[in-house]
Amino acid sequence: MFPLISIIIPTYNRYDECIRAIESALCQDYKPINIIVVEDGSASGIKEWIQGRLKSDARIPIKYFNNEKNLGLAATKNNGIKSADGDYVAILDDDDEWKANKLSVQMMSLKDFLVDNHDELAIVTSAVEVRDEAGIIEYITPCGNSGRLKDDIIANGIKTPSSTFLMPRKAVLEIGGYDESLRSSTDHDMMMSLASQNFFGVAVHEALAINYSRVGRNTNMTNTKQRLISVDQFLKKWTPTIENWLGVKKAKSFCKIYFAKVGTILFINKLLSGNFFEAVYCIGRIFSRSGFGASIIKVVFFPTFKAVLKLFLPKPLIRKMKGLS
Repeated sequence: MFPLISIIIPTYNRYDECIRAIESALCQDYKPINIIVVEDGSASGIKEWIQGRLKSDARIPIKYFNNEKNLGLAATKNNGIKSADGDYVAILDDDDEWKANKLSVQMMSLKDFLVDNHDELAIVTSAVEVRDEAGIIEYITPCGNSGRLKDDIIANGIKTPSSTFLMPRKAVLEIGGYDESLRSSTDHDMMMSLASQNFFGVAVHEALAINYSRVGRNTNMTNTKQRLISVDQFLKKWTPTIENWLGVKKAKSFCKIYFAKVGTILFINKLLSGNFFEAVYCIGRIFSRSGFGASIIKVVFFPTFKAVLKLFLPKPLIRKMKGLS
């Protein structure tokens, strides 16, 4: 008998995208699964779609909940986890989707780890395909942190590819779930929480999830000022832990680079969306918070250059260039 996996899909006003996410969960070749959709106070119509779907095919249970008011992503995920009865929980964002073998490959990797190790495993991630609106692959986001999570974060930074988390429900509950005081950086916070408790992780290098380019879309990057405040909040929470791991001087550098990396993603999103005022505000906050050191310039310049280049070069030429690399 294989362990039950509860798939948690938090959603807010994304009817079409959420249907795509649910359908990809229903197509998983791993069984047994159930699906829990938690709507964060919106009325998108997804409840009625689920009711109709279950009338035509109820082989895989789908539970639906709606928060009484908008509580944010962390609280919405927690409500799904609390409602889950699976041995494992897998988080799927409402605007992403999974390949059919996502859970089966992750569970096989998890099983292989447990055969060879007695360490406590708390998370399995994978790589992610990022596609444009036409469904063409733009790039691959590497898999998340692995091994002893603390050691990998120190060496490589925090890596949390979207919609890839597969976690023992017991481990998630043990650390208290997602931090509901944070409005963003919730996945990074989860990885840090697991790392601080000396948990281990497994990373699958195959791209098992699919993200769609978020430039100009309604995401948690929409409110620039609030997003950057939340990043500061996240760093304030974890600075004492990072200082304990690295020492004060290296921890300061770690936090500066982290803020610059997250801020640059936001800056590029605003720049390419034509929100130039917010882009200017964002780049100003990056340099005022992180300084003008060589490492910060590198973190900001190269991703921005690549993004702008992609904007002006024809997509067929970009794909041809990728094929040559």
